[in-house]
Amino acid sequence: MTSEFGITIIKLAKLFWNFLGNHTFLLCSISSSLLLKAFFLIFLIKNRFYNKAINALILFLLLILTGGMFEDIAWVVKLTQKLLSPNIHNSKLTTFFIRISWGFFVVRYQALALLITSLSERIFRFRWYHWPFVITSSGIFTIFICLAILNLSHRFPFEFTAFGFTSFYLLFPLMLSSLAVTFWKLHSKEIPNLIREQLNVFIRFLVIPTLVLDIIQYYPFRFLGSSANTFSVVGLSTIIMSIAIYYAARKIMGLRFLNMNKRVRSKKQIAFVNALKRAVSQFGTISDERELIYITKNFFSKAFSIPERKIHLYIRKAGDNLIKRSFFQVDQDYQDLELFTDLNHKFILKESVVIADEISFDNFYHRNKQYEAVLSILEKLNADVLIFVQTKNNHVGYIVIERYARAKKRKEFYSDAEHDQMELFSTYLANMIYVLQNKNIDLLLAEKKDLKEELYSKHQNHTQLLESVKSFLRTEQERNVGIIFYKNRRFTFGNKSAHDLIGINLNTLAGHPITKALKLLVQQTLEYKTQQTGFAYDQNGKKLMMTAIPNPEHHNVIISITYPEIAHLLQNKITMLNDPSKWDYLLYLETTNSGKLINELIPGDSEALLNFKTDLLRAALSKRAVLLDIPEEDIDITAELLHNISLREQLEILELHNDTEAIDACIKLFGVNQIFGSQKKCGTPILEKLNKSGTLFIKNIHLLPLEAQELLAQFIRYGFYYLYKTDQKRVSDVRIICSTDQNLKALVQIKQFSSNLLDELNKTTLNMPSLDEISEHDIAAFVQQATHDSPAEHLLELSDKEKQKIIRTRFTSISDLKNRVQQLVKKKTGKTGFSKTTILPASEISADLEYALQLGKNALKDPELMQKLWDHFKNQNKIATFLGVNRSSVSRRFKEYKLL
Repeated sequence: MTSEFGITIIKLAKLFWNFLGNHTFLLCSISSSLLLKAFFLIFLIKNRFYNKAINALILFLLLILTGGMFEDIAWVVKLTQKLLSPNIHNSKLTTFFIRISWGFFVVRYQALALLITSLSERIFRFRWYHWPFVITSSGIFTIFICLAILNLSHRFPFEFTAFGFTSFYLLFPLMLSSLAVTFWKLHSKEIPNLIREQLNVFIRFLVIPTLVLDIIQYYPFRFLGSSANTFSVVGLSTIIMSIAIYYAARKIMGLRFLNMNKRVRSKKQIAFVNALKRAVSQFGTISDERELIYITKNFFSKAFSIPERKIHLYIRKAGDNLIKRSFFQVDQDYQDLELFTDLNHKFILKESVVIADEISFDNFYHRNKQYEAVLSILEKLNADVLIFVQTKNNHVGYIVIERYARAKKRKEFYSDAEHDQMELFSTYLANMIYVLQNKNIDLLLAEKKDLKEELYSKHQNHTQLLESVKSFLRTEQERNVGIIFYKNRRFTFGNKSAHDLIGINLNTLAGHPITKALKLLVQQTLEYKTQQTGFAYDQNGKKLMMTAIPNPEHHNVIISITYPEIAHLLQNKITMLNDPSKWDYLLYLETTNSGKLINELIPGDSEALLNFKTDLLRAALSKRAVLLDIPEEDIDITAELLHNISLREQLEILELHNDTEAIDACIKLFGVNQIFGSQKKCGTPILEKLNKSGTLFIKNIHLLPLEAQELLAQFIRYGFYYLYKTDQKRVSDVRIICSTDQNLKALVQIKQFSSNLLDELNKTTLNMPSLDEISEHDIAAFVQQATHDSPAEHLLELSDKEKQKIIRTRFTSISDLKNRVQQLVKKKTGKTGFSKTTILPASEISADLEYALQLGKNALKDPELMQKLWDHFKNQNKIATFLGVNRSSVSRRFKEYKLL
């Protein structure tokens, strides 16, 4: 099996080898090579890169390309003849071009030899060792040109000998001696690294492949065997050389070959974008120049793969010419740098980023004192890159990258893209240094944090507004107005819209909330003889607006029902706001989920409660720290409400006591350097643990030690904190909620509370309004909330006497008021004789009981339903109370249905 596989591989290799020698394929490949060389020839001529230093290089390149093109033309002519007249060995035209190609073969190699020796020289001059080879090559060229021009039909007996001598002479004495001279120059002369790399690319990817392939093709010509093998070698050689020319040309052009580019070229790096984004975000939180050192080192390490120890930032002191090193040390070398800066101010304004290899290359071809001075200071600093950090009118510092910081073999150069990237970063850095030295950075950071919080608040308001608008858009297709007539204690639908909006039989389901709301509205209309407006909820929980108008002429009441507009919801409440500009929060209370949560906590709508609820919603939609000045019973649920509305994931409660130590509080809140204890021992600081996801609720903020209060005030003001007893700064966006039962202003006066912290907390303080002036309307709202889950809700309404009793009671908190209402409801439940089953939530009551409750007295007409009520209550009095009818009516029906 293995032998068969090997035979197959050999056959495939032979087929491929023969394919390379195919005349058609060879003609196509050589034609492609000819076009490639023609392209580079036209490119050189068109762009005119000529100057005194590189004129010779351009000439040698043109001769190399021209010689190669004549060789390709000779092969094209010969292959064309082979394809058109295969029986003819060589025509006169073919012989002419072959002899011409041999002449230019000599020209190509002589130009190549001169090129590799001239690359290491600033201006090429013929040396003594050039002349023997130039004279010999000229003689050989002349011989082949004469043979071609004379166009002799017969061959000279020494022609093949001349071919062999020529190939040996060019491939060995000429090229080997030229390579030896080039290597000797590289070791004996100070040549820029860019020139060295150009020569390295040129020799590795052009000279050596050319020599190897030509040795195979020309020198052992008589050992190649058949002409098919010769053509196969030519085909393989052409393909390899075309690839080598293209690759080497792209690579060497990127290394500033012939000064075609001002800087080394390369692709832009994605790593730079991420590193710059990180650095810019870090700039936004710094407050000290020392932090710039870390940011700069980190940026260059991530963006350009330079070890941090090789990067140095030197910041000039404001107001003098001395500079500060990484740790604010000054030495002689950097005083020399200051002197250079003063003497070369114009150069620095033009070139803010100086790269040693680029300057060395420019100086190699264009020597001047400016470049010499730059190279001198770079050598003193042992620097690969020197960046002058400057604004438009101020020079504020330097960045120095050590020599060969990232190039292990001195072949990795800084590209034009990296040059621009360094320049861009230095601009950001210069502005940051200038701000630190000339402005109050703390004030800027505070302003930035305020702007971010204001932006967050605007975003939350926008979200709430969209939710409000959507709540109205959902009913846009349901704008029809329903009409209901009430006469002789019966409701009559005036149109189909009324039936669609109500969805129930109002005359049958007497105990349904909508029926009750309509009856109450009708009662008020008939009593006061004026138009009355009320609200109820449809089967889907959407709010309905009901307007009742008395009609004395027909002794009835006309009721219109529709979904309310924004104005309908706000018109009666907006006048109660202390600040009418907060009407939008009033709208959110009525239409959003956040408002629903607050209304569940505080169901009343009196002026005091309404203003408190809008303030509470406004605080919940902000990121600012909040101080809760409310009764202790309401603190936990209010803090949880603020946390839930802000959509944060984790709520951490820190309850302080009189024995809280300052060091313990600081470590718990801000953390500590690991020198003083490991993270496992001290625990993760709260501000780090809750960052971007949590809310911190500090109970009894007045018990926080003063030292911790100052640090907390700094965090609230600027958005960052320091690890306790260190300069390590951390950023966090934890939401802070505080509570106290003390007069903080009085504590500040006796120096037991931080004035800075009080200033921050006073920006958003929630004060619970007094409940002494609670209204009957508020009591009704609390009663409705306490009984809304009960199927006998209509029986548990408090009387006016009971409401007045609650109003006269002095309450300390919302929780206290809710508890008092619930106690009265339970007491009333006991008086009515309801069993525990009766006051279970609606979800736990059978559908039959709920249906009977909605039917009210009409349930007496259904024998099966009466039987189910008896099975449940086992008592006629309880059934009568449940349905809201007399016991005699129940007894009469039981006798009629024979249920006893």
